[in-house]
Amino acid sequence: MVVCCTGASSKGDKDNMANRIAGLDIGTYAVKAVVIELQRQIDVVDYREIPLSEVERRPVSPGVDGSVQGVENENAPGGNGESAAAPGQDKAPDPQQGPDPQQEESGEQNDAAEQAGDWAPTGDDDVIATKAMVAVARLQQEGFFEEVSQVITSFPDGKAVTLHLEVPFERPKDVAEILPHLLMDELPVSLQEVVYDFIVVPGRQPEMWEALVGFVNRRQMGDFLDECQDAGVDPAVVGVPELMLRYAGDQGVSPGVDSYAIIDVGHEFTRLLIMAHGKPVVVHTTHKGGATVTRVLAENFQIPEEDARRLKEHEGVVGDAARGGDRRVRQICGTIEEALRPLVRDLRRTFQSAYAKYGVAVEEIYITGGTSRLHGLSGFLQREFEVPVKPLRFDHGLVWSIDARSRERIPEATLALGSALQRPLDDSERRLIDFRQQEFVFRGKSSYLRTQLVRLGAVAALLVVMLAGVLVMQHYDQRTQMAAMQKAVAEQTEQLFGEPVSSAAEVQARLEGEATATRDFIPKMSAYELLVRIIEMTSSDIELELDRIEVDTDRSLIQMMGTTDSPQSVDVLASQIEDLDCLRNVQKDQVNVQSDEKVQFELQISSACS
Repeated sequence: MVVCCTGASSKGDKDNMANRIAGLDIGTYAVKAVVIELQRQIDVVDYREIPLSEVERRPVSPGVDGSVQGVENENAPGGNGESAAAPGQDKAPDPQQGPDPQQEESGEQNDAAEQAGDWAPTGDDDVIATKAMVAVARLQQEGFFEEVSQVITSFPDGKAVTLHLEVPFERPKDVAEILPHLLMDELPVSLQEVVYDFIVVPGRQPEMWEALVGFVNRRQMGDFLDECQDAGVDPAVVGVPELMLRYAGDQGVSPGVDSYAIIDVGHEFTRLLIMAHGKPVVVHTTHKGGATVTRVLAENFQIPEEDARRLKEHEGVVGDAARGGDRRVRQICGTIEEALRPLVRDLRRTFQSAYAKYGVAVEEIYITGGTSRLHGLSGFLQREFEVPVKPLRFDHGLVWSIDARSRERIPEATLALGSALQRPLDDSERRLIDFRQQEFVFRGKSSYLRTQLVRLGAVAALLVVMLAGVLVMQHYDQRTQMAAMQKAVAEQTEQLFGEPVSSAAEVQARLEGEATATRDFIPKMSAYELLVRIIEMTSSDIELELDRIEVDTDRSLIQMMGTTDSPQSVDVLASQIEDLDCLRNVQKDQVNVQSDEKVQFELQISSACS
């Protein structure tokens, strides 16, 4: 048994840390983890596998809520007892627990309600496998996640439930508004007890759609994330394992194949994903796998299960591969085929249901998982399903930097690899289900990010100190410049206005002539303009001859001297000149009557026009 398979290449330069994604498969037989590096191509750089049988249990310690941590539950998946899938899950329930699988052949819409009808929150004794989390903690302690930016995983132990619901809309935004009401009618529990996410897929007829909804128990989701964080990881995405196989299929399915199925034959569970036109059509899990074959071999040959497991791995054979073998080979072949019959029937019904409901006939079937190594299994399943069956290989689209020994473990690592590929292959149009919703939304607390945040925090603190110093120096420099500017303004305004003025508003008012001062900076009119206005103000009915007119802007004084025909004309002239707003006072300084038609005058006019 391979306990640890490490990539041949080292972790790489620090500059590539943020491009490394880890996919984590928390299985019932082993914990598998794959690291990919995103450059121009997707490079598989590391693989690690830790069988749970080689993990020691943690010491017993009471939790905060009084529950016991570190004790393996005999009835929980991964314990010594038989694992049990969540009751009523929509992924091929155990015939002894769930509805009759033949109901799928009817094609009726009420299958979702029947499949989820028996599902209900489990009690406190139903916990995530503790030994699996010990294995995850070992990976963390060994530095496997040290240079990884994000960890992607799926909800373990068959507890992620899915169902199909007909919806009237294609846009996820519209479906999200009505989905809670539909789920209240379909689920036997309150929506407050579950966490769910969905995608919209084509329905049974054109222009019809269905919501493929995945949900898990809210308490179990919280416990799972708590245990992950206790183990030192914080997964960015927690998805449905069957849907994670889609990303592996993107890199392993033959080009041009439009409708295909991936069968992941694991230890306790067999997962099935049927894809058509790039969309998942059927997501299905049955509680039968390699452990079932091991138990049947142990019973028929009357040997311990550990010996039966070794017999299966080294001498297991099915189908035509057993032809020409001796009696022992034929006996082993018959026993394994007997153990596989219920699984084959369940898968056949699912294929028939997919064709009856959606008209999807798969063109090829790809098998993966540890049990897919059984000699002759591809030919055996191909004869049963009458569809080409081949192992899922990754001969295109990936660069392999791991050693040959690790590469040989790819069937076991497929789910972990698919999880890692979720990040580079997913987008808004192809996104699948993620249970990190509501209070469980990912906060970016992976081990790598925590390390980087500490480093960035130290750098940020140094930058803050340097910035504070720069700001103090800038502030001092600005104050010095401000004082110099204020001094210059005071000197200039004193020259212009006769007194220092520091207020910008007051300076503006002085410049616009709206404020009184010793003298205005800008005259309201020039001497020439003032002369023209005075002449314009003089009535043409007055006989007037001007001898001299002087405009003294410095003294704000205007002197007018001339002759007119009568003293009354001098009064009229003074009155007309006073009508000009900026002239303050008009004084008749000298009025000399020289004859009846000739009067000499001199006017002194105070001016505010300059």
